[in-house]
Amino acid sequence: MNVFAHNKKPVRYVAIIIAIVLNLSCVTLYAFADNSGYTVEIEDIEAPVAGELPDYDGSILGDYYQLLDDDYGYVINGITWYNLTDDSNIDEYTAFEADKVYKVTILIVPQGDNAWLLEEAFINGAAADVAEADDCYLVSYTFGEYVYVDTDGIVYITGVDSPVSGACPDYSVTVESEFFEICEENFGYVFDGVTWFDTTLQSNLDVTDAFLGDHIYSITILLKSCEGCEIPLSAVYINGREAEFYETDEYYLATYSFVECADTVIRSVALELLREPVAGAVPCYDVYTDNDKYTLNYDKNDVYYQNGVCWYDVTTGANLIIGEDKFVEGHEYQLELYLTPKEHFSFNVSSATVNDKDAEIWGGNQRLILMCSFGPCKEAESVVRGDISSTRNTGDNEVTVELYELTREELFWSEIIDEEFYSDYYIDSVPSGEYVLIVNKAEHVERKYYLSVEDKRIITQDIYIAKKGDCDMDGEVDVIDYQSIVNMAVSCERWVPYYTTENWEYALFVADCDEDGCVDALDCAQVALLANGSRSYDCVEVTGIVEPVAGELPTYTANIIGDGYELYGETLGYIYNGVTWYDLTEDTNLDRTDAFVEGHKYSVTIEVVPSQGGSWDLKYAKYKGVMVKASETSDCYLIAFEFQA
Repeated sequence: MNVFAHNKKPVRYVAIIIAIVLNLSCVTLYAFADNSGYTVEIEDIEAPVAGELPDYDGSILGDYYQLLDDDYGYVINGITWYNLTDDSNIDEYTAFEADKVYKVTILIVPQGDNAWLLEEAFINGAAADVAEADDCYLVSYTFGEYVYVDTDGIVYITGVDSPVSGACPDYSVTVESEFFEICEENFGYVFDGVTWFDTTLQSNLDVTDAFLGDHIYSITILLKSCEGCEIPLSAVYINGREAEFYETDEYYLATYSFVECADTVIRSVALELLREPVAGAVPCYDVYTDNDKYTLNYDKNDVYYQNGVCWYDVTTGANLIIGEDKFVEGHEYQLELYLTPKEHFSFNVSSATVNDKDAEIWGGNQRLILMCSFGPCKEAESVVRGDISSTRNTGDNEVTVELYELTREELFWSEIIDEEFYSDYYIDSVPSGEYVLIVNKAEHVERKYYLSVEDKRIITQDIYIAKKGDCDMDGEVDVIDYQSIVNMAVSCERWVPYYTTENWEYALFVADCDEDGCVDALDCAQVALLANGSRSYDCVEVTGIVEPVAGELPTYTANIIGDGYELYGETLGYIYNGVTWYDLTEDTNLDRTDAFVEGHKYSVTIEVVPSQGGSWDLKYAKYKGVMVKASETSDCYLIAFEFQA
C-alpha cells in the first residue's frame, strides 16, 4: 500500500469548519431575548491533558439537538479542536502540549423548526459560546492553561519527530511530569538521554545518520525520578501513543517503535516510451513511469507539449507540432520529459533512462527535466517485446519463446531464455500480420498469446506461465489453488478474483491437471496431492466488511473468526481500526471522507495479530469463499481483498 496520497473531497461543511477553527468571530453570534429559546447541555468532553490525544466522544442532554454525525477535515463525530496558542488546527493524532490553550467546537443539529431558537449552551457544566451556521449550531468552549498534576506515575513525552527518509534523528523531546524527568546523559549512541535504533538493520544510529526509506526505527528515552520522588513509573506515552518501558538500576528506559519509514527521496527513474521514432510515423506521447512516486507533468499543454512530453527535431531545430508533424527519415530527435514528484516526495536523481537509454538530467528536487536522443530516424518494421520477470521460476529450467505466423504456421523467431540472467525478450523487424507467441518451460503448462502486429509499431506482450495446479500463478501449489480449482470444477464460468480476464482461459488449462479437457474432481484430487497431500492450514475468516458502493464513504469494520487471532485495531494515518482502503484505479489511499467512485477498483487491507498466547502461524484468510494469502510484517499480518464499486 501507498501512504502519502491525501485527496480531500469538497464537502458542504468545509466553509463552516474553516470559520470554526480559524476564528470564531468570523461567524455571527446570536444573543436571543429572555425566554425566547432553548438551552443545550453537552457532557463527557474530556479536558486537554498534556501528552494525551483529543477527545471526540461527547453527549447531548435533551431531545431537540444532536451531534452532527459526520467526519470532515478536522471534524470527527461533530467535534473539532483548535490550538489557540499556536493558532493551528489539531487532528486526532496530535497530543496536547503543556502550557497551551485549546478550544473545542461542537457542531449540533437542531431537531425541528423551533429548535433553531438556541439561546445558551453548556459544555461540562461551563457556559459556552453559541454561533449559528447554515446547517447547524457551533458551540465552543476555551479551556484555560493546562497545569499537570501527576498522581499515578504517568509520563507524557511529546515533540518527537517521526522518522522521515533523508532526515536525521530528533533528540529534542519534552517530558511532561512533576515526578520524572529525562536523564540528559551522553554516552555511546545516547545523546541528551535519547537514542535511536534501526530495527531493520539491527544497529544504533549516530546523530549524523540519516533515516533510510522502508526501514523501521525505534526511539528509547532515558527517564529518572525527580529528587525525593517515591512514586513508581506506571505508564509512558510518546506522542500520545503508549510506549514500553522497564527499570534498570539507574533509570527507566521507555521505547516506542515507529511505523515503516517511507523513502521520500527519488534517486533514480526509468521510463518506458511506447513507440520510438520511426520515419513516417507520428510522435508517441505515451510514456510510463517505473513507480508511483512521481508523475509526468508540465504547467501547460499546447501544440508542442502534451502531459509533460515534448519532441524536438535536432536537425531542423524546431519542436514537433502535435497532430501535424511526423518523423522524417535521416533526422535526429530529442525527447524532453518533465517530471514532478508527488506529495511528500522529492528528486535527488543520479540515474535516468528511457527505454534503457541514458537520459540527460536537469532540474532540482521539485522539477526534473530529462532529455533522451534518438536518431538518425529510419524506416523500420515493427518490434515485439515483453517482460518475462513475472514468469514463476520454480526451478532452473529455461524458457522457450517462439513466434509463429498464424496463417502459414511458419516459425518466424525462437529463443531459449535463461531466467537467471534475462528478464525480457525482444524481436525486431516483424512484418505486419497475425502471429501466435508460444511459451514453454519444463514442468509448466504451455502458454499461447495471439498478436496482431501493425506496421511501425512496438507491440508489448508480457509473459506469464505456470506449472500444473498453480492456478493463481504464484509459484507454488497450495490451499488457495485448491479452493480455486474447486470453484472451477463447480462451474468453469464462475469468475474468481485471482485472475484477470486475459489469464482466465489459461488458468483453466493450468487447472486441468489430467488434461482431459475439463476441470473436475480428479483435477481437485491431483491439486490436493500437489499441495503436499493435505488441505489443513492456519486460516481465519473475515466478516463485517461493507463492500464499496459508488457515492458512499468507506467503512472500517471487520471481524476475525478463527482461534488464536484478532483484529490489530491500530489507528494511524489512513489506517483506522486496523483497516485501510486503497483506490487501485487512482493508485491512492482513501481517507475516511473519500467517497467510492463508480467503476473504480478498490482493495481493503486488514491487520491481524495473534491473540494472547497465540502463535505466528497464520497462512491464509477468506472472505465470502474467496481465499488469499496473509503476509507477515514486523508487528502484524496483512490480509487484502479486492472489490469494484
